[in-house]
Amino acid sequence: MQTIILAAGEGRRLHPLTLDRPKAMLEVEGRTLIGRAIDSLHAAGITDEEIILLSGHKAEKLKVAVPNCRFINNEVFASTNNIYSLWLARELLEGKDFILLNSDVLFAAGLTRDILEDRRKSVLMVDDVNPLKEEEMRVITDPDGRITAISKTLHVKQSAGEYIGLARFGKDFSKALFAQIDRMMDEGQTGVWYENAIDAILDSCPLYSLSTGGLPWIEIDTHEDLARAAEVAREIEKMET
Repeated sequence: MQTIILAAGEGRRLHPLTLDRPKAMLEVEGRTLIGRAIDSLHAAGITDEEIILLSGHKAEKLKVAVPNCRFINNEVFASTNNIYSLWLARELLEGKDFILLNSDVLFAAGLTRDILEDRRKSVLMVDDVNPLKEEEMRVITDPDGRITAISKTLHVKQSAGEYIGLARFGKDFSKALFAQIDRMMDEGQTGVWYENAIDAILDSCPLYSLSTGGLPWIEIDTHEDLARAAEVAREIEKMET
C-alpha cells in the first residue's frame, strides 16, 4: 500500500541536535527514527517502492539513509506546515488508499499491522489508554467509534484519546481530503496542520478510531521526549524479540 512519511520539519525544539539533520535522523538506542519506521513498514509487507518520503530540512541526509524510497521535497518547509507537505504528494495519493505516518513517532511494529488489517475503510490510530495532556492532537468519537472531531483544542474530558500520527485512508476519504486541502491552499492556509483538513470533512466522510491497545509509542518533539524514547524503544524491542 502506498505510504507517505512526513519528514520535512526542522524540529526546532530539539536544537542543537537537529541543526544538521532532520528530526527523523535522530537516533534512539542506536537506531534512527526513520530506520525504525521503515523496518516497521517492511515487517507489515510494505516495500520501499510504495514509500514516499516528504522531505525538507536537510533532505540530503534522508536520501542517503533511505535511498530506495521515492522522495518529494518541500522547498518552503521553514514557512509552511505539514498540510502543505501532504498537498505536494496529491498527484500520487489523491483518490487512492494510502497510509500516512508522521516521521517523529517511535512505535511498535504491531501498530502498522493493526492499521493494515482493520476492515474499516479509513482509520486513525488513537491512544485511548494513556492519560491525555494539553498539547496533544485529540479526537472525539461517537458510540460506534466514528471520529466526529480532531483538534489540539478539544476539551480533554470530551476526548476519546490522542491521535498518534499513524493513519490509513480509503479512496473516497482520500479524494475528499485532497479536495479540502486544495480549497485551503487556495485560501492561503499553508501554515496549519493536515488534521485541520481532516476535521473539516468528518461530517460527510466516515473516519474511525483504532485503539493502540496499549502498545508502546512516543512522539518526539522535545529533549525530554527523546530521553523518554529510549525507555519506549527498549520496551518495544523486548516485545518484538
